[in-house]
Amino acid sequence: SESYLIIGWNQKGPVILQEYADYIPAGSRMSIVTRPEEAHHDTIAGTIKEITSQYSQLQLDWQEIDWSEPEALARLAPENYGNVILLARDGTNPEAVDAASIAGLLQVRQHLKSVERKLGHPPSTRVISEIMDSENVDLVLETGVKDFLISNQFISRILAQVAMEPDVHYVYDDLFSPEGSEIYLKPVSAYFQDPLKPHSFAECVSAALARKEVCIGIRIARFEADKERNHGVLLIPEMDEVFEFTGKDNLIVLAEDDD
Repeated sequence: SESYLIIGWNQKGPVILQEYADYIPAGSRMSIVTRPEEAHHDTIAGTIKEITSQYSQLQLDWQEIDWSEPEALARLAPENYGNVILLARDGTNPEAVDAASIAGLLQVRQHLKSVERKLGHPPSTRVISEIMDSENVDLVLETGVKDFLISNQFISRILAQVAMEPDVHYVYDDLFSPEGSEIYLKPVSAYFQDPLKPHSFAECVSAALARKEVCIGIRIARFEADKERNHGVLLIPEMDEVFEFTGKDNLIVLAEDDD
């Protein structure tokens, strides 16, 4: 089972909950937290009622709390969840929306750092944030968050691709459906007996095919904070390009599962 703490709410909230409900295994938990002043009561209550009627095996709860207060955030215990997702608030000014998101990120990261000091090791919680303006990515990275979604840019690029090549929508249908393949970042060690020796991208593709997967790129961990190197992500490099991997690097693959 999996656990998700969703902090904040916006007009995409119902769709996000529905999509997660389609994917996550039985017995999983999803907790929604909103501030009392956020005016989404009817929408959230209606969404929860609809999803719980369809997925009785899913634990879904919602509470209103000013989670920006350190004591309130401590009571929420985000470290007890596998994933913490911060949704951008609704608004027409991307700078103001992202400023609020980044402030929330800093508060969550500060709490997790305090937990790390008590435990002696970092909690395994992944923090994912929605960002409206790609110009603010560097600020997000400085908070320690490595996973983020630039929602407007992401949607715009998909629409542009489908407009230029209509058949591409079949690929997205497969990727975004629960039954289809998904994009995974898998360790290089899963594909090579000696992952530390140099390997060409052609060898990466061949190794993935042997597992009935499709390799579409690589991720070099040491560049994850380097914007100029696309944060270490390289999609569809030349087949003869050779890479010297480390134990922290990944192949980016289309696969049925994360094994």
